[in-house]
Amino acid sequence: MMRRPKTANFDESWKSISRVTTAVMSESPVERDEWCEQITSVYYLCMAMPTPLAESLYNKLKEYLIDHVHSCREKVLEASNDILPTYNNLYKTYSRGAGYLNDLYMHLNQHFTKRTIKNEWCDHYMHSIEKVKKFEKVQDLAMNIWRDEMIEKVHDPLVSAILHDITGDRRGVSTYSHILRDVIHSFVEVQSHEDPQGSQLQLYKDLFEERLLENTRKLLRERSSETVGAE
Repeated sequence: MMRRPKTANFDESWKSISRVTTAVMSESPVERDEWCEQITSVYYLCMAMPTPLAESLYNKLKEYLIDHVHSCREKVLEASNDILPTYNNLYKTYSRGAGYLNDLYMHLNQHFTKRTIKNEWCDHYMHSIEKVKKFEKVQDLAMNIWRDEMIEKVHDPLVSAILHDITGDRRGVSTYSHILRDVIHSFVEVQSHEDPQGSQLQLYKDLFEERLLENTRKLLRERSSETVGAE
């Protein structure tokens, strides 16, 4: 059934939409009727008369996600010796939630996608195209915020904890080896939506790879010295 655009109360609509958004990001149950109702609310905001409210909704969602990731970051930094399992649990919940948000806000994604297609042929209006390009698909927005507001801000203690456990594992000490792969993979996964030919591994290389290689060289030197000393 075709929905007709109508006037919308942004604050009231956002109150309901944000409630479901919070449930999604914490993996709390949402009733089917409520889920469908808020998808419709997103649609009416994007198609609101006389002026669409899609950009306001996008900005509000972005603000919400930044605040949410800041809260997650505080939990990670407070975790101390449990930083790896804490980070891993929060990331898995967040990344799954980001996928669900893509469905909840599908009309927001469609709104900006249509604008992009509409303006692509008008390349002499470059200012218009540039304005469109600042909007990302909701899932991409969420993952980029995790990268910028979480990984970029806590990579030093996080990578140090990873290297500590890798060293322990190589020496036969019990560690969090079962979650190391997932934590390291998150450095790649947050950029999986970007250019698959080049940039997916950039964050991994910038924040982790060189420190891993240096840690490996150090361990090999230590083992070499131990072997020579034992002869």
